[in-house]
Amino acid sequence: MPKDKKINVRLTESEKKKIKEKAKKCSITISKFIISSCLKDKIVIVNGLDKVNIELRRIGNNINQLTRLANEKIITVVNLKELRMEVNNIWQLLKQLVQKQT
Repeated sequence: MPKDKKINVRLTESEKKKIKEKAKKCSITISKFIISSCLKDKIVIVNGLDKVNIELRRIGNNINQLTRLANEKIITVVNLKELRMEVNNIWQLLKQLVQKQT
């Protein structure tokens, strides 16, 4: 459904700043924050997930590089299947956590 309707609101500079900061803290747009707040959606902030996300991506990149080198017969690699399954489990748990929070 297209979002083609607007609501204009007047507020002070300090109110605007607070709303902007809260939306940024939630990692969502100001529009999404205001809509969620007005419709009484639950907004939960889980600190530290961005760092976990970065670390998981690094692990994934390292696994991909090792796999590529092994496929090119440059190196011999031990079976990484278990490691991949563990990383996948972490991703699934994080997704569940985020879904429960929203």
